[in-house]
Amino acid sequence: MNKTMMAIPVAAALLLASQPAGAGGKGSKQWSPGPPGPGPGIEIPPLAGGEVKMPWVEFAKILEALKKDKAPEHPPVDFAVEEAVYACRVDGKGEVAAVDATFSVRVMREGWTTVRLLSGDVAVESFKASGAKVSLSQSYGQVSAVVQGPASFEVAMKLSRSVGSEHGMKTLWIDGPEAVSARLECTIAGKGLKVKVEPGIIDTQETQDGKVKLTASLFGSGSFNLKWWQEVQIPDSEKKELPPKVYGEVNTLIRVGEGLVRGHAWVDYSILQSGIQELKILVPEDISIIDVTGSDLASWEVRDTDSGKVLHAFLNYKVKNGYTLSIAYDMSMGKTSAVVEVPRLRLLDVEREKGTYGVEVLTNVEVNLEKMSGMAQIDAAELPSSITYTAQHPVLLAFKYLKHPYSLVLDVKKHADVPILVATVDVADFTTLVTADGKVLTRVVLSMRNNMKQFLKAKLPEDSEVWSSFVAGKPVKPGQDDEGRILIPLAKSTPGMSSENFPVELIYLTRAKPLGIKGKGGITLCTVDLPITHLQWSLFLPDKYKYKKFDGNVDEWDGAFKHVSQAVPDDAYAIIEEAQVQMNVDMRNEMIMDQLAQSIAPAQSMSKGVLPVKMSVPEQGKLRRFIKLLVIDEAAKITFKYKLPWKYR
Repeated sequence: MNKTMMAIPVAAALLLASQPAGAGGKGSKQWSPGPPGPGPGIEIPPLAGGEVKMPWVEFAKILEALKKDKAPEHPPVDFAVEEAVYACRVDGKGEVAAVDATFSVRVMREGWTTVRLLSGDVAVESFKASGAKVSLSQSYGQVSAVVQGPASFEVAMKLSRSVGSEHGMKTLWIDGPEAVSARLECTIAGKGLKVKVEPGIIDTQETQDGKVKLTASLFGSGSFNLKWWQEVQIPDSEKKELPPKVYGEVNTLIRVGEGLVRGHAWVDYSILQSGIQELKILVPEDISIIDVTGSDLASWEVRDTDSGKVLHAFLNYKVKNGYTLSIAYDMSMGKTSAVVEVPRLRLLDVEREKGTYGVEVLTNVEVNLEKMSGMAQIDAAELPSSITYTAQHPVLLAFKYLKHPYSLVLDVKKHADVPILVATVDVADFTTLVTADGKVLTRVVLSMRNNMKQFLKAKLPEDSEVWSSFVAGKPVKPGQDDEGRILIPLAKSTPGMSSENFPVELIYLTRAKPLGIKGKGGITLCTVDLPITHLQWSLFLPDKYKYKKFDGNVDEWDGAFKHVSQAVPDDAYAIIEEAQVQMNVDMRNEMIMDQLAQSIAPAQSMSKGVLPVKMSVPEQGKLRRFIKLLVIDEAAKITFKYKLPWKYR
């Protein structure tokens, strides 16, 4: 293709659109206007498949024209005050301040822009602008600069501002624009003045010829407040540190257990006038300090003194205002039932002490108020949050005191323990497959909870053997006791968590009498040494037979069962194994049916002392469902009559 000539449909459209209608000379083809194009008064003709050839120079001109028509990008901000400099002078009367303000501004936006410079009651005596044509305007208490941008300019203004005064403090407030850099120079007539700039930092300050001169760097907030007052001079001979004044509050949680009283005290100090670095507390002789904690606590120790045992807490530095010390201690009751005087902590070197007590029990003991003096009983809701939030059980008794001396005596009675369940089965889900040749394969999944039971003991029907056992989704090795019961090691529940229940799975095979042409059959399930709240049983019988007159200690159920969910193993290998098991359910069921067709599982498939493999019971045949509530020390069983139709004999 010739470099100077190109076939460009877009350019053709632009050229044709730029010509008046009917142009083109004699013989030119007329066309009717199409839909409006991208520009005002421009119409694109419908030249589908058309093209035009033109010199490259002409096409380059069109491209340049298109670039010029592109709208300019709008700047992120209209303007920026790059620098603000203030020079203040306050005369001896301290009523009026003269301020020279200089602002350096850059306007980025095209067109007219208004830049706020000052607000508030300020008088502008004169101004001068340089760098651009700037006009100042004042409206609603604001002084603004009006300029056509983009432009950079500087405005220098002479201002007068009244000085505020309250309680001996003078203030000068200037509300200026937010600036990237802001500086202040100030001269104030007077001696012995204390000066402060907010928000800002004083860089230099000196007193010379009865005047205070300072320079400061201002933060870019747009406003600053200059404060000064007469500093009171105290002779060195009269300067002295006031002694600390300390007030204390002791809030104690008393926990009563079997033969032991545990205390947790929060000591809140209020420290005035000057700081302290050592805290002293008189503690009873019969308690043992377990732990002492606090912010920036260096160390603590208990010393024997003439007044008794004193706890010394040493801090890393002197503290003032507020400080909290936490103390944990134990006291032996001597026996499980006793009349106990509650330990009392006494703060030393304090002006006043008050406090509260909350009492909770940790075991099956009964606590009653024996006697008290110097105290008042209150509602537990009046106790501070440090006690109520820390208590693990409801607070039974609550007291308060306002000063020493006081005493609190409790009567603690230990009651006899009552045997309770340490494990239970919420749901027992049985699935049983019966074959015509007398093999009964049963799978039971128990949804249970366990606090401390080590083994689940299961008694299998006669002529039964274990094929598989899992706990919480993981294989376990079953054992056998002297009575022939199967022992399955259990997991522990996590109290208060959603995973408190966990599944226990057991699969066993029972050899029974083969089914004949007709007769009576019966099936008995295994028993466990725990009560079962809800038992559900899915029984699959051979398809070819007809059945009637089901009887037993279970109730027939027409609805559906919700099977017990299986725990997901938390190790990668077990997860992979579980996935493979789910993928091969049909294959495994077919293999189990083949094994059942033989007399028993091949001997080489059974082994002692190894972990079992995951398996399931094929759900094939005629289904019957049964339920039983609250099963205790009994085996669920069913009997039925069966008959083989003539066509299968």
